[in-house]
Amino acid sequence: LQYNFSDRTSLNYELNYSYDDRTMGFQRGVPALNLGDNRWQLDRYPRDFSMLDPRGYSRTRAVSNQAMFSHGFTDNLKLNVLLRSMHTKQRQFDVSPGDFSIGAVNDSILMENRLWRPDYAAYQSTSYLTWDLTTGPVRHQLVGGLDLTSDGRRYVYATVASQRVSLLNQDFSWATYDGSPAGLAQDPYASQVRERTLLGAAYVQDQITFSEQWKALVGGRLERHYYHNRYQNPATGEVTDRDTLRALVFSPRAGVVFQPSQHVSLYASYTQGFQPQYGSNRGAGGPFAPERSRQYE
Repeated sequence: LQYNFSDRTSLNYELNYSYDDRTMGFQRGVPALNLGDNRWQLDRYPRDFSMLDPRGYSRTRAVSNQAMFSHGFTDNLKLNVLLRSMHTKQRQFDVSPGDFSIGAVNDSILMENRLWRPDYAAYQSTSYLTWDLTTGPVRHQLVGGLDLTSDGRRYVYATVASQRVSLLNQDFSWATYDGSPAGLAQDPYASQVRERTLLGAAYVQDQITFSEQWKALVGGRLERHYYHNRYQNPATGEVTDRDTLRALVFSPRAGVVFQPSQHVSLYASYTQGFQPQYGSNRGAGGPFAPERSRQYE
């Protein structure tokens, strides 16, 4: 939907809904039969062999909203504000091979009944000004803005049951789960995780035109990240572990272009980037600084 308040001011709104329903399973290929003493029969089962529970499923619902507001103060000065939200909910149930590395033994393999339930939510705000101006013979295209983002997810993961299954007479009737905390309590490795990431950033950029032949670009972005997570026992709610990360990084960029003709451009550019390391990994000497990158072109 779009509403135009005037020639200079407009509001645009988008709504997206999706539903994805698919069969689910992780079959890492066709197993070999383990004969012992490091001997294997590779062609015991046909290449189109399947050992997946046909009841396995993955169902995902996603809803996103986006609103964009634009206002031109003058022909050369314009404001844009973007607001966005997204919510997804997934429910996954499958029966898949467990320790695949040992192969099939006596025509059977260990199968695991897995549960995966992630819920994700994200909120984003982006506001930026564009300003075209002239200083003497030099033209500038200035861009400055702010980014604010909050996103996180909450998920439960568990292997609620495991059993050796005959590959010649497959039976998955033992793989059931009723969704109760008691079912999760049976799995010592079950976990409920809550994660949240907060991002705040400010940036400015100037694209400069000195002449028809010479152009340059300079800019920089300052970002601050905050991340935290919490692990809980899904049956009791007890917090078993938690972690946090903070990062503050400035990333510059610069470039220059020379156009001796309309058909030829010579350019050079320099950019820096970074990737926060989510999880402080204190047991290995962390927390660690963000990974950094430099690009010359």
